[in-house]
Amino acid sequence: MKVKVKNIRPNPFRKIERYPIREEKVEALIKSFEATGIWPVILGRQVGSYIEIPFGHHRKTAWERLLKPNDEIEITIRDFSDTEMLKMMSHENMEEWGTSAIVEIETIAAVVEAYAEGKIELNGIPERTNRALVRYAPSFIPASSTSTLREEVRHPYTQQSIANFLGWTKGKSGDPQTKIGTSLNALQLIEEGILNLSHFEGLKTKEAEELVRETRIRKEQREAEAKESEVRAREAEKRAKDAETYQARKVAEEQQAYHAQQAEKKRRKGKEEASKVGSHLSRGIKEGSIAIKDIKNQAEKQVGLERKERQLRNINSAARDLVKKLDELLESDKLSFRIKAIIVDVDHIDGGLCDVIVESFGSLIKRAESFSKRFEPRTELKKVISETKLLKDG
Repeated sequence: MKVKVKNIRPNPFRKIERYPIREEKVEALIKSFEATGIWPVILGRQVGSYIEIPFGHHRKTAWERLLKPNDEIEITIRDFSDTEMLKMMSHENMEEWGTSAIVEIETIAAVVEAYAEGKIELNGIPERTNRALVRYAPSFIPASSTSTLREEVRHPYTQQSIANFLGWTKGKSGDPQTKIGTSLNALQLIEEGILNLSHFEGLKTKEAEELVRETRIRKEQREAEAKESEVRAREAEKRAKDAETYQARKVAEEQQAYHAQQAEKKRRKGKEEASKVGSHLSRGIKEGSIAIKDIKNQAEKQVGLERKERQLRNINSAARDLVKKLDELLESDKLSFRIKAIIVDVDHIDGGLCDVIVESFGSLIKRAESFSKRFEPRTELKKVISETKLLKDG
């Protein structure tokens, strides 16, 4: 079928702005035509008055540069389904780009987006599939990380279902190839706002795999801490519900609020650290200053340096504030008045609550002694230095 150049459209699943056209390939196709006068035969499907091509986008670019919009190209028309168009695009991407991480990520994204829109079907999810392995299109975040099931539950998928669709499986086992998990985790980090697509541009499959792994580790370390705080918050919530007095319930509620805030703070800190580590590693890999074998060490070093710098920047200010807080702790008019007022009517306080107060003061004393001992070596050292200086001056 003869088709005008202006009526030829790219594969609808290929985001041209994300898949850069290779200039050298376009120039080679133009030179080949100028030498032979022949364009290779290409396939396409008819959609209204246009023809969509499943692959051959470099040829399309060459036509647009060399020919006029109304010039015609011979195209073999087939009744391709969306599934076939997407699979052919994937095959072409792998042939053209090999181990390009960004192309693998974009291919996986295209599959999930098409599935969410109902344009393709993926294999069903077995009933006993671990929930941690399931995601719901168009999201890339695992179901286990989602507090509530949303409307997207109509589109569940796993690494395996995508691997089966694309044919990206390992030999006889049929397990998903590693690049599928890497791409999905990369897309999750992008969806969470920790990284963006530009961090993966120019990276190879293995480099992206290491980048994603180390970035996730930083986030998951803080996530584990956040979950511990959430456990304490739930325990405090239970104590509040079971409390027999207003005072005991108030204390438990304050503890619950504190631990809930800590969980949110740790989760936010995890994302910040993960983002900084990911950006540092991506930049280093692209510049050639970080080799694959050094990625883990560089990630650990980056986190350690940032934490140390933050501590050193504020250490003296924090020390002065500590002295002030310690002086004010039991001497402030407000707190002192409250303690004395409670002591006056101590006989009317519930026995259980009195026990809690005694334990709290005891714990405060023990912690204060423990912290105090940590400053003693430094104090003794300064004393020795001072005495030595006096002897020399004398």
